[in-house]
Amino acid sequence: MSRFALCVGHSRRGDRGAVNTKGVSEHVFNLPLAERVCELLEDAGHSCKIYSSYDADNYESAMRWVSKEVGAWRADAAVELHFNSASASAEGYEYLFWGSSQRSEKLAQCFALTHKQVFPKSKFRGLKPCDNLSRGAAFLRRTPCPAVLLEPFFGSNAQETDLYSASLEQLARVYADALCLWASNKS
Repeated sequence: MSRFALCVGHSRRGDRGAVNTKGVSEHVFNLPLAERVCELLEDAGHSCKIYSSYDADNYESAMRWVSKEVGAWRADAAVELHFNSASASAEGYEYLFWGSSQRSEKLAQCFALTHKQVFPKSKFRGLKPCDNLSRGAAFLRRTPCPAVLLEPFFGSNAQETDLYSASLEQLARVYADALCLWASNKS
């Protein structure tokens, strides 16, 4: 049994994150998704905890708070749920990890593999190693266990927003299956 921290991105006070083409913020989109992933993980015999209200007002404080909470809970791995936003034509999925963490890279690989299996027509933008200058770096750097930022689609792309909004169960299974795959191979 593994312990997984599901962190809902943009959970600090006053932060909604990006908004998709349907007008739904990252936080509102990802909270029920995290709840379903947690159900699937618990059904598979794992423990999970959702962090969806970071006790902070700015990014750095939020990352310090969530990493402390995840560490205190002794999570085996942590993810932060997001979606990308750029131009209307931007597309695809990517998974970000701390560049010097081989265990985080292996976790990111599990997400890429399960995503490709469930959404074979979606464009894979790659695994993205991060450093101190990268977006999302504080979550990846500070979290005391393997950690990945999940970016499954572009909310600025209407087709992708429609596809993933209609496929929440499949996306939840991608995430749960990736975590279970990593847990089965982590030793």
